[in-house]
Amino acid sequence: MEVSDFIQENECSQPKAIEKFIPFGENSMSCFYIAQIGGKQYFMKQLKPEFKDNALLRSLYRKEFEAGHSIHHPNIVKYIEITDNEQECYILMENIVGETLDKFIASHHDYFKSRSNLDKFFNQLLSGLKCLHESHIVHSDLKPQNIMISQINNDLKIIDLGFCFTDSFPTTVGTTLAYAAPEQKSGEMLDEVTDIYAVGKIIEYIAKNIDSNLPSVYAKIMIRCLKEQRKQRYQNTDDIIRLINRRKHSIKIALVSAISCIVLFLAFRSIIYTERFNSWWDSFEIIPTHVDYSIESNHIYYRIVDNDHKLCEVAGFSSTPNAYIQNELKINGELYRVTHIADEAFRGKEYLKSVHIPEGIETIGKYAFIGCTGLSTISIPNSVTHISEYAFHGCNKVYNLKISPILTEIPVGFISGSQIKKVVIPEGVTIIGLDAFGNCGKLKDVTLPSSLIILERGVFYNCTSLEKITIPQNVKSIGDYLFFECTSLKDIYNLAIEPQVIPPIHKEPSQITLHVPAESVEKYRNAEYWNEMNIVPIK
Repeated sequence: MEVSDFIQENECSQPKAIEKFIPFGENSMSCFYIAQIGGKQYFMKQLKPEFKDNALLRSLYRKEFEAGHSIHHPNIVKYIEITDNEQECYILMENIVGETLDKFIASHHDYFKSRSNLDKFFNQLLSGLKCLHESHIVHSDLKPQNIMISQINNDLKIIDLGFCFTDSFPTTVGTTLAYAAPEQKSGEMLDEVTDIYAVGKIIEYIAKNIDSNLPSVYAKIMIRCLKEQRKQRYQNTDDIIRLINRRKHSIKIALVSAISCIVLFLAFRSIIYTERFNSWWDSFEIIPTHVDYSIESNHIYYRIVDNDHKLCEVAGFSSTPNAYIQNELKINGELYRVTHIADEAFRGKEYLKSVHIPEGIETIGKYAFIGCTGLSTISIPNSVTHISEYAFHGCNKVYNLKISPILTEIPVGFISGSQIKKVVIPEGVTIIGLDAFGNCGKLKDVTLPSSLIILERGVFYNCTSLEKITIPQNVKSIGDYLFFECTSLKDIYNLAIEPQVIPPIHKEPSQITLHVPAESVEKYRNAEYWNEMNIVPIK
């Protein structure tokens, strides 16, 4: 299972001291923190002081660590170290930058409407569970709050193995009743089929929280997972994985068969058919049946969206390495303007080498060019007023980018993972969305506009070539992890007179020289997190 570079596999060798605690929440017996050690951040689970003499709970902590530390899987949280002495008991784990499933669905409501996203999620979940089960571990508390989704590539991590051992405490301890299998409620012995019941509850949870029906195969899987009798459920994760991926396997078989038939037909045709027939066949094109379109022109499919105003959109794309979008075309004898590129119109077209987006295009839909790994240049015309989330995410060969000057917002995941070296955000932009330029490892030169007000979380995450940046005076809100993994960043020029209230934005703030207005030096030296940087007045 491929896992994003954005999931941090931190390593910690006998840390000497915890430099900083950032509270992260608590439950009935534990407190949670982001702990900074040696400039790195870890997730910390600490037994509450009132329970420090409770031998059973300490035993649970030790067993959780032993289980987690023995597991090495990309979809299971990595356990680093345990401290267990008379004064305290806590576990250090990798710090996963992301959201739990319940929060992720709330902020990404349409994500699971995509079959590919749904398949990716459950393949990763089941792969992680399979690893646990092969190690004779039952999670026993699988629920949305114990599943993390990374903030960039939406990869999955199973967290909280605190109740995976069921032989040392009552079965009701740690059980979340809404996700508990019947055998958990009745006090019976647990096995891997107990976790499979929870998989059914996760499917049910997703289905209830999106305005869309899940594919029929997931309904089938859910029903069987939730059987009261354990023998009637799937007996292992492999059975479910095969069902989920059966469609892909069937498609591969169909493609191989179709290609074989075409090869045989072409060989036969070259011998038997006339030149006239050859000409007809060569002009024939297979239209993808999943695209709802009104007309095709030069391998691009257009769909009417407004008959009254004669407007249409780019609905899809079939083949050839170069796409030339028209700004107007005739449909049924009438002239229509092309003003929109639809959601996912070019999604995953790895063979696409270039695309001409003409003046007249006003909006670009979400995931419109996601995964177009052959593109090297993107020029967004001056007419574009809005771009939706992840429009160019994963276009990892793009090195040249031009942005429309009338945009007011740079969307979530805009062009993360690309090869761009320079970006100029035009005046008028007020918001740069989450992860917009994350993982752009060659990005070195950034110009932000004076109109900018909000920099959301992780905008420049893992931009390892970025050495300096200027934050305009009007910026009021800065999200966490803004410059995490920006290992070359040495100078931040913050023009704001009043220091912004910020969360952690860099792993090693002491290595940053913060340049601020001369009259604001003392304010920054008294401002949390800013004061960890070397503050100097702007000359």
